[in-house]
Amino acid sequence: MDEITDQYVIGELRGEERKQVENYFLRSPERRTKAQFAAALVDHASAREKKTVASPAVTRPTLRERWLALWSAQNFALRFAATAAILAIAVSLAYLALRDKPYKSFALLELTISNSERAEGVPSKPLPLVPENDAARIILRLPEQSNQYKSYQVELVDRNGVKRVAEITDKNQQTVTVTIPATALSRGSYALHLSGVRSDGKSEKIPGSYFFHVD
Repeated sequence: MDEITDQYVIGELRGEERKQVENYFLRSPERRTKAQFAAALVDHASAREKKTVASPAVTRPTLRERWLALWSAQNFALRFAATAAILAIAVSLAYLALRDKPYKSFALLELTISNSERAEGVPSKPLPLVPENDAARIILRLPEQSNQYKSYQVELVDRNGVKRVAEITDKNQQTVTVTIPATALSRGSYALHLSGVRSDGKSEKIPGSYFFHVD
């Protein structure tokens, strides 16, 4: 963690690495303020060093040594604020790495909307989910009147009525595709509810549902 801090604060991160940190992790005022505070500590250490006449026989301390010396001299509140900024960057990096991890194997299914809102008495398609699949990719064919919407939202509902947002990973004028982790799909019946989002930002549920089941 100290090494990452040194590299960012003293400018060793360059090019694409530094640009990613600035673009993704310094957007919020809080993170930007904390990062500026950490940089100010290093600037303060450099200013203090310039005021001190060094003996020719004494080896000049490195930037890392000056940073560590200044870090040790600060009070607990200041050290905590700098640590929080560094931790926020590390957590965000880990989150992005996990979020963007690609699925390797999919169970595929294409569904047409049913006019019914309940699964009772309505045929549902089986999802061919096998242990090797780590996600399901379900293609929803859009009803004709849905071309009035700017975008869409999809909600997954299980047989107990528990709802969760289904991630839309692709869409065109005819279909919307959702990707659902296999860990979220146990044995049972499911419904997918489709909502359209208008140009003014308001959303409304499109009548009907998409039904499937996992054996």
